Amino acid sequence: MKMRYFLILCITISLFAAPGDLTPVPGSPFTAGDSPFVPNYSPNGQHLAVANNGSATISIFRANQSNGSLTEIGASPIAVGSGPVFAVFSPDNKFIAVTNNGSSTISVFRFDQITETVTPVTGSPFATLPLPNVGLYSPNNNFYLVTSTGANSFSTYSVDQSTGVLTFMSTTATGPSPTALFFSRNGKFITIINAGDNTISAFLFDSVTGSTTPVAGSPFATGPTPTNQSDSLDGNFLSVVNNGNETISIYAIDQATGALTLLSNTPSGIDPEGGLFSPTDNIFVVTNRAINVIRVFAFNPTTATLSEIINSPFATGLAPFVPGFSPTGSFLAVTNLGSNSVSVFSVEQSSLLNNLSGTIRDKYIGFCFAN
Repeated sequence: MKMRYFLILCITISLFAAPGDLTPVPGSPFTAGDSPFVPNYSPNGQHLAVANNGSATISIFRANQSNGSLTEIGASPIAVGSGPVFAVFSPDNKFIAVTNNGSSTISVFRFDQITETVTPVTGSPFATLPLPNVGLYSPNNNFYLVTSTGANSFSTYSVDQSTGVLTFMSTTATGPSPTALFFSRNGKFITIINAGDNTISAFLFDSVTGSTTPVAGSPFATGPTPTNQSDSLDGNFLSVVNNGNETISIYAIDQATGALTLLSNTPSGIDPEGGLFSPTDNIFVVTNRAINVIRVFAFNPTTATLSEIINSPFATGLAPFVPGFSPTGSFLAVTNLGSNSVSVFSVEQSSLLNNLSGTIRDKYIGFCFAN
């Protein structure tokens, strides 16, 4: 009897999701008001606030902690002053402050995260200098700082943590047309982009008194038309997006003095607008407003360089403006100026096992050949 032997070759291909890959969450994109600007998650990640510049409102969404989808709360949208540009939660999740560029005021609301009621605090809105832009609470919640593009300065307010009331303290000069203000991850430094002369003003920040001291060597040069900034996971580096020459600059931050040293420039793609580091990973994202995409880069802290990941870019809505990560880095929200919406993505994160190869998604394609 003649025996026949078969050689069977089976090839199994597993589908991988690399760190930084973005996947739209269920229901994305989500409807916002007219010309939504910056998306900011609450510190506990349970809600998202967006200033709607064209409709003089803010939208507040409940964020699903499991899948990242958004549901607009019943009280939303909420009327604010004219031309709102930035809505941010206080570090204790109790208040929301909104800078109203058109009316030169700050609207402050008490926000109950359980009942999702929104109530103006006593004295709101509070007066600012002309054309307020980005306003942030200090990490310890004792102070609120806001840039004034029309006055070439930023103002410091004390915060009553019981009532949310803001009390003006001081004004500090910056370069011309200050826009984005940023607290370093450790709360020791403040950096402010000056759109009028392509520089960054850097200050030491006293978290006890709220006073600021210019960093030696400040202001520091940027590329043309800087838009925004962010610091890396370890807090040692600062990114600046330069719209004018379509690059992302990486600076070293001297942790003792706050001085900035330019280390690298990376092409950002066409018409970059908003860019930031993940709060939990060595990932950097930047929107390309003119072509409706967001790019994702891996950041190497050893070489201080950015490398675009293989599946980037990812499609957004029309005219994506600014991205915002959830506190865990699991989700990424992007406002779309052209379609009045918010796109939300789940973010593939790194781990000790998948840093190089990606995470197996439990999906396989198998091929077998017999001879």
